[in-house]
Amino acid sequence: MGSSLIMVFGFIAVFGALYYRITQTSESDDTVATVNNAVVPDIAATLSLPTDLGVLIDVSLSRGQLVASFENGPDVYTVLIINRADGSIVERYEMRRAAD
Repeated sequence: MGSSLIMVFGFIAVFGALYYRITQTSESDDTVATVNNAVVPDIAATLSLPTDLGVLIDVSLSRGQLVASFENGPDVYTVLIINRADGSIVERYEMRRAAD
């Protein structure tokens, strides 16, 4: 009798869990995109960059600012520090490899 009661409670728990999962809606059902179970926000801003930049090679976030690196040719690089709040270019660095 005791083991039968435990089995009945087990079935009730399993079917209750299945019912709960089926009837719940998730945020991923809406228009919010997910990548690796993390919510990806909508596009925050569109930045207009100078036309003299070469190929984008790296973008990172540092102290609330975007740091973008570009390769402009052999041994010539540009690094832009961009304000995330308004998209303005805070600083621009040109780097060239020294000749041996």
